[in-house]
Amino acid sequence: MVEIRSIQHLNSFMNQYTKLDSRGQEMLCQSIHIRELWGYREWIHVAGILLADFENLTKSLRPLIGSSVTKSQFRWDRFESLYLGMMFQLEYLERMEHEGEPDLGSDGGLE
Repeated sequence: MVEIRSIQHLNSFMNQYTKLDSRGQEMLCQSIHIRELWGYREWIHVAGILLADFENLTKSLRPLIGSSVTKSQFRWDRFESLYLGMMFQLEYLERMEHEGEPDLGSDGGLE
């Protein structure tokens, strides 16, 4: 949890928190267009940062959420499930790519 040190700091956190839903929705929309390994890697990296931001801001603003700050309507639990699914998909694709590469340690059946 990040410590809130001033009113400006609090306002900044509140502003960031209110933008989380649209950032999550944008990432959700991007996820259906990913086809390449680099796309999975990039999406997972950004989604991980977004999930950490959500967790940290929620912890920091917990007493204000629902009163001074509107509670997030985005389904973060489902987004986290998508994040894990994308990680498994990336792992699978990397394994498939690796299995398709020739083994440089073998002679490839040549004698």
